[in-house]
Amino acid sequence: MLYNITCCAGISIALLLALSRDLGFEFDLYLVADGFFGTVRAKEWNGITADLVSGAAHMTFAAFSMTSARQQVIDFSVPYFHSGVSCLTSSQYRVVPLSAFLVPFSIQLWVAIFCGLTATAVAAAIYEWLSPFGLNPWGRQRTKNFSLASALWVMWSLLFSHLVAFKAPKSWPNKVLINIWGCFSVIFLASYTANIAALFAGLFFHLRVDDFHDAQLLNLRTGTARGSAAEFYVHKENPELYQHIQRYGVDTLEMGLQELRNKELDMLIGDTAVLNYFRGNDPGCSLHLLADSIFDDAYAVGVQKGFPLTEAISEMLLKYSEYGYVDQLQKKWYGRVPCFDDRLHRFNQPEPLSVEAVAGVFIMLLVGVGVGVLILILEHVIFKYALPILRKKPKECIWRSPNLMFFSQVNLIRDSAMNPIVKSTLTVNLIQKLKFNK
Repeated sequence: MLYNITCCAGISIALLLALSRDLGFEFDLYLVADGFFGTVRAKEWNGITADLVSGAAHMTFAAFSMTSARQQVIDFSVPYFHSGVSCLTSSQYRVVPLSAFLVPFSIQLWVAIFCGLTATAVAAAIYEWLSPFGLNPWGRQRTKNFSLASALWVMWSLLFSHLVAFKAPKSWPNKVLINIWGCFSVIFLASYTANIAALFAGLFFHLRVDDFHDAQLLNLRTGTARGSAAEFYVHKENPELYQHIQRYGVDTLEMGLQELRNKELDMLIGDTAVLNYFRGNDPGCSLHLLADSIFDDAYAVGVQKGFPLTEAISEMLLKYSEYGYVDQLQKKWYGRVPCFDDRLHRFNQPEPLSVEAVAGVFIMLLVGVGVGVLILILEHVIFKYALPILRKKPKECIWRSPNLMFFSQVNLIRDSAMNPIVKSTLTVNLIQKLKFNK
Protein backbone atom coordinates (compact mmCIF):
# COMPACT_ATOMS: atom_id res chain seq x y z
CA MET A 1 0.00 0.00 0.00
CA LEU A 2 1.28 3.45 -0.91
CA TYR A 3 0.98 6.38 1.45
CA ASN A 4 1.11 10.04 0.51
CA ILE A 5 2.66 11.71 3.52
CA THR A 6 2.66 15.49 3.56
CA CYS A 7 4.28 17.62 6.22
CA CYS A 8 4.34 21.15 5.02
CA ALA A 9 2.49 23.93 3.24
CA GLY A 10 3.10 27.53 2.38
CA ILE A 11 4.85 29.76 -0.14
CA SER A 12 8.14 27.82 -0.08
CA ILE A 13 6.45 24.45 -0.62
CA ALA A 14 4.34 25.87 -3.44
CA LEU A 15 7.50 27.12 -5.13
CA LEU A 16 9.16 23.72 -4.67
CA LEU A 17 6.24 21.99 -6.37
CA ALA A 18 6.26 24.51 -9.22
CA LEU A 19 10.04 24.22 -9.75
CA SER A 20 9.96 20.42 -9.73
CA ARG A 21 7.25 20.53 -12.38
CA ASP A 22 8.88 23.17 -14.59
CA LEU A 23 12.48 21.94 -14.23
CA GLY A 24 11.55 18.27 -14.31
CA PHE A 25 13.12 16.92 -11.14
CA GLU A 26 11.80 14.74 -8.34
CA PHE A 27 12.53 15.21 -4.67
CA ASP A 28 12.32 13.61 -1.27
CA LEU A 29 11.24 16.02 1.41
CA TYR A 30 12.27 15.61 5.05
CA LEU A 31 12.57 17.64 8.22
CA VAL A 32 16.00 18.12 9.77
CA ALA A 33 16.55 16.16 12.95
CA ASP A 34 17.33 19.06 15.29
CA GLY A 35 14.76 21.45 13.82
CA PHE A 36 17.25 24.33 13.48
CA PHE A 37 17.87 26.52 10.45
CA GLY A 38 21.58 26.67 11.06
CA THR A 39 24.08 28.50 13.21
CA VAL A 40 27.70 27.84 14.13
CA ARG A 41 28.16 26.03 17.45
CA ALA A 42 31.75 25.33 18.48
CA LYS A 43 32.88 25.90 14.88
CA GLU A 44 30.31 23.35 13.66
CA TRP A 45 27.09 24.10 11.79
CA ASN A 46 23.76 22.68 12.87
CA GLY A 47 20.27 22.41 11.38
CA ILE A 48 19.54 22.81 7.68
CA THR A 49 22.90 24.44 6.96
CA ALA A 50 24.77 21.46 8.37
CA ASP A 51 22.85 19.06 6.09
CA LEU A 52 23.62 21.23 3.06
CA VAL A 53 27.31 21.45 3.96
CA SER A 54 27.59 17.69 4.55
CA GLY A 55 25.70 16.77 1.39
CA ALA A 56 22.80 15.13 3.21
CA ALA A 57 20.51 17.60 1.45
CA HIS A 58 20.79 19.27 -1.94
CA MET A 59 18.29 22.10 -1.46
CA THR A 60 16.19 23.69 1.25
CA PHE A 61 12.76 25.20 0.82
CA ALA A 62 11.75 27.00 4.00
CA ALA A 63 11.81 30.44 5.60
CA PHE A 64 15.55 30.27 5.11
CA SER A 65 17.31 33.61 5.37
CA MET A 66 20.35 34.69 3.40
CA THR A 67 23.06 35.59 5.91
CA SER A 68 26.71 36.41 5.34
CA ALA A 69 27.85 33.50 7.48
CA ARG A 70 25.74 30.97 5.55
CA GLN A 71 26.89 32.34 2.18
CA GLN A 72 30.44 31.33 3.07
CA VAL A 73 29.57 27.64 3.22
CA ILE A 74 26.55 27.22 0.90
CA ASP A 75 25.06 28.88 -2.19
CA PHE A 76 21.76 30.69 -2.56
CA SER A 77 19.38 31.35 -5.39
CA VAL A 78 18.00 34.82 -5.98
CA PRO A 79 15.67 35.99 -3.19
CA TYR A 80 12.02 35.25 -3.69
CA PHE A 81 10.60 36.85 -0.53
CA HIS A 82 11.71 39.93 1.38
CA SER A 83 11.24 39.93 5.12
CA GLY A 84 13.01 41.16 8.24
CA VAL A 85 13.35 40.59 11.96
CA SER A 86 10.66 41.84 14.33
CA CYS A 87 9.38 41.42 17.87
CA LEU A 88 6.02 39.81 18.60
CA THR A 89 4.09 40.31 21.82
CA SER A 90 0.67 39.50 23.15
CA SER A 91 -1.93 42.18 23.86
CA GLN A 92 -3.65 41.21 27.07
CA TYR A 93 -6.30 43.28 28.86
CA ARG A 94 -4.90 44.06 32.29
CA VAL A 95 -6.95 44.20 35.45
CA VAL A 96 -7.21 47.74 36.76
CA PRO A 97 -6.27 47.98 40.46
CA LEU A 98 -8.63 49.58 42.95
CA SER A 99 -6.12 52.37 43.47
CA ALA A 100 -6.03 53.23 39.75
CA PHE A 101 -7.37 56.74 40.40
CA LEU A 102 -4.30 57.41 42.58
CA VAL A 103 -1.74 56.02 40.13
CA PRO A 104 -1.30 59.20 38.00
CA PHE A 105 0.70 60.76 40.86
CA SER A 106 3.21 59.15 43.17
CA ILE A 107 2.51 58.81 46.89
CA GLN A 108 5.08 61.51 47.63
CA LEU A 109 3.37 63.92 45.23
CA TRP A 110 -0.08 63.24 46.73
CA VAL A 111 1.30 63.93 50.20
CA ALA A 112 2.97 67.12 48.94
CA ILE A 113 -0.28 68.32 47.31
CA PHE A 114 -2.41 67.85 50.41
CA CYS A 115 0.27 69.27 52.70
CA GLY A 116 0.37 72.30 50.42
CA LEU A 117 -3.42 72.51 50.54
CA THR A 118 -3.44 72.48 54.35
CA ALA A 119 -0.65 75.04 54.61
CA THR A 120 -2.42 77.36 52.14
CA ALA A 121 -5.70 77.01 54.05
CA VAL A 122 -4.00 77.89 57.36
CA ALA A 123 -2.34 80.91 55.75
CA ALA A 124 -5.65 82.05 54.22
CA ALA A 125 -7.46 81.72 57.57
CA ILE A 126 -4.73 83.68 59.37
CA TYR A 127 -4.77 86.45 56.74
CA GLU A 128 -8.53 86.82 57.04
CA TRP A 129 -8.49 86.64 60.83
CA LEU A 130 -5.81 89.33 61.23
CA SER A 131 -6.92 91.68 58.44
CA PRO A 132 -9.01 94.71 59.52
CA PHE A 133 -11.15 94.20 56.41
CA GLY A 134 -11.57 90.43 56.78
CA LEU A 135 -14.46 88.25 57.87
CA ASN A 136 -13.66 88.19 61.60
CA PRO A 137 -15.14 89.43 64.90
CA TRP A 138 -12.53 92.22 65.07
CA GLY A 139 -11.89 94.84 62.39
CA ARG A 140 -15.19 95.69 60.67
CA GLN A 141 -17.24 93.50 63.03
CA ARG A 142 -18.65 91.09 60.44
CA THR A 143 -21.66 88.93 61.18
CA LYS A 144 -19.82 85.93 59.65
CA ASN A 145 -16.45 84.41 60.30
CA PHE A 146 -13.90 83.09 57.80
CA SER A 147 -12.52 80.38 60.04
CA LEU A 148 -10.00 77.62 59.44
CA ALA A 149 -12.85 75.33 58.37
CA SER A 150 -13.96 77.95 55.83
CA ALA A 151 -10.45 78.16 54.40
CA LEU A 152 -10.18 74.39 54.07
CA TRP A 153 -13.57 74.28 52.33
CA VAL A 154 -12.45 76.96 49.86
CA MET A 155 -9.14 75.23 49.05
CA TRP A 156 -10.75 71.80 48.58
CA SER A 157 -13.47 73.30 46.37
CA LEU A 158 -10.98 75.10 44.14
CA LEU A 159 -8.62 72.14 43.89
CA PHE A 160 -11.29 69.79 42.51
CA SER A 161 -13.43 72.47 40.78
CA HIS A 162 -16.47 71.88 43.00
CA LEU A 163 -19.49 73.96 42.08
CA VAL A 164 -20.43 74.72 45.67
CA ALA A 165 -21.06 77.93 47.60
CA PHE A 166 -18.44 79.06 50.09
CA LYS A 167 -17.59 82.19 52.04
CA ALA A 168 -15.61 84.56 49.86
CA PRO A 169 -12.74 86.19 51.80
CA LYS A 170 -12.64 89.98 51.95
CA SER A 171 -9.01 90.76 52.74
CA TRP A 172 -6.67 91.59 49.86
CA PRO A 173 -3.83 89.28 50.94
CA ASN A 174 -6.33 86.43 50.92
CA LYS A 175 -7.68 87.32 47.48
CA VAL A 176 -4.17 87.23 46.03
CA LEU A 177 -3.39 83.92 47.74
CA ILE A 178 -6.63 82.25 46.64
CA ASN A 179 -6.16 83.35 43.02
CA ILE A 180 -2.68 81.84 43.02
CA TRP A 181 -4.17 78.68 44.52
CA GLY A 182 -6.71 78.69 41.68
CA CYS A 183 -3.84 78.67 39.14
CA PHE A 184 -2.26 75.79 41.04
CA SER A 185 -5.58 73.91 40.91
CA VAL A 186 -5.85 74.33 37.13
CA ILE A 187 -2.38 72.87 36.64
CA PHE A 188 -3.18 70.05 39.06
CA LEU A 189 -6.38 69.09 37.23
CA ALA A 190 -4.73 69.29 33.79
CA SER A 191 -1.83 67.08 34.89
CA TYR A 192 -4.11 64.58 36.60
CA THR A 193 -6.45 64.36 33.60
CA ALA A 194 -3.58 63.79 31.18
CA ASN A 195 -2.01 61.10 33.34
CA ILE A 196 -5.26 59.25 34.07
CA ALA A 197 -6.05 59.24 30.33
CA ALA A 198 -2.63 57.78 29.61
CA LEU A 199 -3.21 55.17 32.31
CA PHE A 200 -6.48 53.91 30.85
CA ALA A 201 -5.08 54.11 27.32
CA GLY A 202 -2.42 51.66 28.49
CA LEU A 203 -4.87 48.98 29.61
CA PHE A 204 -3.67 46.96 26.64
CA PHE A 205 -0.06 45.92 26.93
CA HIS A 206 1.74 47.96 24.30
CA LEU A 207 5.44 48.38 23.80
CA ARG A 208 7.57 49.86 21.11
CA VAL A 209 11.00 48.60 20.15
CA ASP A 210 12.97 50.55 17.57
CA ASP A 211 16.17 48.49 17.63
CA PHE A 212 17.87 45.65 19.44
CA HIS A 213 19.73 48.10 21.66
CA ASP A 214 16.55 49.07 23.50
CA ALA A 215 17.23 48.59 27.23
CA GLN A 216 13.71 47.38 28.00
CA LEU A 217 14.40 44.16 26.08
CA LEU A 218 16.75 43.18 28.91
CA ASN A 219 13.97 43.66 31.46
CA LEU A 220 11.50 41.40 29.64
CA ARG A 221 11.34 37.68 29.08
CA THR A 222 12.58 37.85 25.50
CA GLY A 223 13.17 34.71 23.49
CA THR A 224 13.86 33.54 19.95
CA ALA A 225 14.24 30.30 18.04
CA ARG A 226 17.66 28.71 18.47
CA GLY A 227 19.64 28.49 15.28
CA SER A 228 17.48 31.04 13.46
CA ALA A 229 18.58 34.07 11.49
CA ALA A 230 17.04 36.28 14.17
CA GLU A 231 19.38 34.78 16.75
CA PHE A 232 22.30 35.39 14.39
CA TYR A 233 21.37 39.06 13.94
CA VAL A 234 20.96 39.56 17.69
CA HIS A 235 24.36 37.96 18.35
CA LYS A 236 25.93 40.23 15.76
CA GLU A 237 24.30 43.48 16.87
CA ASN A 238 23.93 43.14 20.66
CA PRO A 239 25.95 40.43 22.47
CA GLU A 240 24.44 41.46 25.82
CA LEU A 241 20.92 40.85 24.53
CA TYR A 242 22.10 37.59 22.98
CA GLN A 243 23.19 36.35 26.40
CA HIS A 244 19.84 37.44 27.84
CA ILE A 245 17.69 35.62 25.28
CA GLN A 246 19.59 32.36 25.85
CA ARG A 247 17.62 32.01 29.09
CA TYR A 248 14.33 32.06 27.17
CA GLY A 249 15.39 30.41 23.91
CA VAL A 250 13.00 27.96 22.23
CA ASP A 251 13.59 25.23 19.71
CA THR A 252 11.03 26.52 17.20
CA LEU A 253 8.96 29.65 16.72
CA GLU A 254 5.83 27.54 17.22
CA MET A 255 7.01 26.66 20.72
CA GLY A 256 7.80 30.31 21.36
CA LEU A 257 4.33 31.26 20.21
CA GLN A 258 2.80 28.79 22.66
CA GLU A 259 4.90 30.18 25.52
CA LEU A 260 3.86 33.69 24.50
CA ARG A 261 0.20 32.75 24.75
CA ASN A 262 0.81 31.04 28.10
CA LYS A 263 2.52 34.22 29.37
CA GLU A 264 5.80 32.37 29.84
CA LEU A 265 7.38 34.84 27.40
CA ASP A 266 6.87 38.59 27.11
CA MET A 267 8.36 38.93 23.65
CA LEU A 268 9.33 36.68 20.76
CA ILE A 269 11.96 37.71 18.20
CA GLY A 270 11.75 36.14 14.77
CA ASP A 271 11.34 36.60 11.04
CA THR A 272 8.76 39.24 10.24
CA ALA A 273 7.01 37.13 7.60
CA VAL A 274 6.56 34.15 9.91
CA LEU A 275 5.49 36.29 12.87
CA ASN A 276 3.02 38.14 10.65
CA TYR A 277 1.46 34.84 9.67
CA PHE A 278 1.15 33.84 13.33
CA ARG A 279 -0.35 37.22 14.12
CA GLY A 280 -2.85 37.07 11.28
CA ASN A 281 -4.13 33.63 12.24
CA ASP A 282 -4.13 34.01 16.02
CA PRO A 283 -7.46 32.71 17.42
CA GLY A 284 -7.96 35.74 19.63
CA CYS A 285 -6.18 38.29 17.40
CA SER A 286 -4.24 39.33 20.50
CA LEU A 287 -0.76 39.29 18.93
CA HIS A 288 0.91 42.32 17.43
CA LEU A 289 4.31 43.33 16.10
CA LEU A 290 6.30 46.05 17.80
CA ALA A 291 6.98 48.75 15.20
CA ASP A 292 8.52 47.89 11.82
CA SER A 293 11.14 45.30 10.97
CA ILE A 294 14.41 45.99 12.72
CA PHE A 295 16.55 44.31 10.06
CA ASP A 296 15.95 43.72 6.37
CA ASP A 297 16.04 40.08 5.45
CA ALA A 298 15.36 37.91 2.40
CA TYR A 299 14.41 34.28 1.84
CA ALA A 300 16.07 32.26 -0.88
CA VAL A 301 16.61 28.65 -1.83
CA GLY A 302 19.71 27.32 -0.12
CA VAL A 303 21.73 24.77 -2.08
CA GLN A 304 25.02 22.90 -1.86
CA LYS A 305 28.15 24.58 -3.09
CA GLY A 306 28.35 23.97 -6.84
CA PHE A 307 24.81 22.53 -7.13
CA PRO A 308 24.05 22.25 -10.90
CA LEU A 309 20.46 23.54 -10.73
CA THR A 310 21.30 26.79 -8.90
CA GLU A 311 21.20 29.03 -11.97
CA ALA A 312 18.11 27.33 -13.39
CA ILE A 313 16.26 27.76 -10.09
CA SER A 314 17.22 31.44 -9.93
CA GLU A 315 16.05 32.06 -13.51
CA MET A 316 12.74 30.32 -12.85
CA LEU A 317 12.19 32.28 -9.62
CA LEU A 318 12.73 35.52 -11.52
CA LYS A 319 10.11 34.42 -14.08
CA TYR A 320 7.67 33.56 -11.28
CA SER A 321 8.19 37.02 -9.86
CA GLU A 322 7.86 38.68 -13.25
CA TYR A 323 4.64 36.84 -14.12
CA GLY A 324 3.11 37.60 -10.71
CA TYR A 325 3.07 34.03 -9.39
CA VAL A 326 4.97 34.95 -6.23
CA ASP A 327 2.53 37.81 -5.60
CA GLN A 328 -0.36 35.40 -5.99
CA LEU A 329 1.18 33.11 -3.37
CA GLN A 330 1.62 36.02 -0.98
CA LYS A 331 -2.02 37.04 -1.41
CA LYS A 332 -3.11 33.45 -0.88
CA TRP A 333 -1.30 33.08 2.43
CA TYR A 334 -1.47 36.66 3.75
CA GLY A 335 -4.36 38.29 1.91
CA ARG A 336 -7.33 36.82 3.77
CA VAL A 337 -6.08 35.91 7.21
CA PRO A 338 -8.74 36.67 9.86
CA CYS A 339 -6.86 39.19 11.99
CA PHE A 340 -5.89 41.33 8.99
CA ASP A 341 -9.51 41.82 7.87
CA ASP A 342 -11.49 44.32 9.95
CA ARG A 343 -14.73 42.97 8.53
CA LEU A 344 -14.10 39.51 9.95
CA HIS A 345 -12.95 40.30 13.48
CA ARG A 346 -13.48 42.80 16.23
CA PHE A 347 -11.24 41.18 18.81
CA ASN A 348 -8.75 44.04 19.11
CA GLN A 349 -11.36 46.69 19.77
CA PRO A 350 -10.81 48.40 23.14
CA GLU A 351 -13.17 47.16 25.81
CA PRO A 352 -15.40 49.71 27.58
CA LEU A 353 -14.56 50.50 31.16
CA SER A 354 -16.33 48.29 33.66
CA VAL A 355 -17.32 48.92 37.24
CA GLU A 356 -14.18 47.09 38.39
CA ALA A 357 -12.02 49.64 36.56
CA VAL A 358 -13.27 52.50 38.73
CA ALA A 359 -14.31 50.52 41.80
CA GLY A 360 -11.74 52.35 43.88
CA VAL A 361 -13.56 55.65 43.41
CA PHE A 362 -16.82 54.11 44.61
CA ILE A 363 -15.06 52.63 47.61
CA MET A 364 -13.64 56.05 48.41
CA LEU A 365 -17.15 57.50 48.17
CA LEU A 366 -18.52 54.86 50.56
CA VAL A 367 -15.68 55.59 52.98
CA GLY A 368 -16.62 59.28 52.81
CA VAL A 369 -20.24 58.46 53.59
CA GLY A 370 -19.15 56.32 56.55
CA VAL A 371 -16.88 59.04 57.91
CA GLY A 372 -19.74 61.53 57.52
CA VAL A 373 -22.00 59.28 59.61
CA LEU A 374 -19.39 59.11 62.38
CA ILE A 375 -18.94 62.87 62.38
CA LEU A 376 -22.72 63.35 62.47
CA ILE A 377 -22.94 61.13 65.56
CA LEU A 378 -20.09 63.09 67.16
CA GLU A 379 -21.88 66.38 66.42
CA HIS A 380 -25.05 65.14 68.13
CA VAL A 381 -23.05 64.01 71.17
CA ILE A 382 -21.31 67.40 71.44
CA PHE A 383 -24.57 69.32 70.86
CA LYS A 384 -26.48 67.30 73.46
CA TYR A 385 -23.89 66.92 76.20
CA ALA A 386 -20.93 69.30 75.69
CA LEU A 387 -22.62 72.56 74.56
CA PRO A 388 -25.03 72.85 77.56
CA ILE A 389 -22.03 72.66 79.87
CA LEU A 390 -19.93 75.13 77.87
CA ARG A 391 -22.76 77.70 77.69
CA LYS A 392 -22.82 77.83 81.49
CA LYS A 393 -19.17 78.83 81.60
CA PRO A 394 -18.36 82.50 82.44
CA LYS A 395 -17.71 84.90 79.55
CA GLU A 396 -14.04 85.14 80.50
CA CYS A 397 -13.61 81.42 79.88
CA ILE A 398 -11.59 80.38 76.84
CA TRP A 399 -14.60 78.43 75.52
CA ARG A 400 -16.57 81.69 75.25
CA SER A 401 -13.73 83.65 73.64
CA PRO A 402 -14.18 84.96 70.07
CA ASN A 403 -10.77 83.45 69.25
CA LEU A 404 -12.37 80.03 69.42
CA MET A 405 -14.39 80.91 66.33
CA PHE A 406 -11.15 80.71 64.30
CA PHE A 407 -11.53 76.93 64.44
CA SER A 408 -15.30 76.75 63.86
CA GLN A 409 -18.19 78.00 61.75
CA VAL A 410 -19.98 79.64 64.71
CA ASN A 411 -22.09 82.64 63.76
CA LEU A 412 -22.18 85.69 66.02
CA ILE A 413 -25.98 85.83 66.14
CA ARG A 414 -26.19 83.51 69.13
CA ASP A 415 -23.46 85.38 71.08
CA SER A 416 -24.22 88.86 69.78
CA ALA A 417 -24.91 90.12 73.31
CA MET A 418 -21.21 90.36 73.95
CA ASN A 419 -20.73 92.83 71.08
CA PRO A 420 -23.06 95.90 71.05
CA ILE A 421 -22.07 96.96 67.54
CA VAL A 422 -22.97 93.59 66.07
CA LYS A 423 -26.20 93.53 68.09
CA SER A 424 -27.30 96.94 66.78
CA THR A 425 -26.42 95.94 63.21
CA LEU A 426 -28.49 92.78 63.46
CA THR A 427 -31.41 94.77 64.97
CA VAL A 428 -31.36 97.26 62.07
CA ASN A 429 -31.23 94.43 59.54
CA LEU A 430 -34.15 92.72 61.27
CA ILE A 431 -36.28 95.91 61.26
CA GLN A 432 -35.52 96.46 57.54
CA LYS A 433 -36.59 92.91 56.75
CA LEU A 434 -39.85 93.36 58.70
CA LYS A 435 -40.64 96.58 56.85
CA PHE A 436 -39.93 94.90 53.53
CA ASN A 437 -42.24 92.03 54.41
CA LYS A 438 -45.02 94.45 55.33
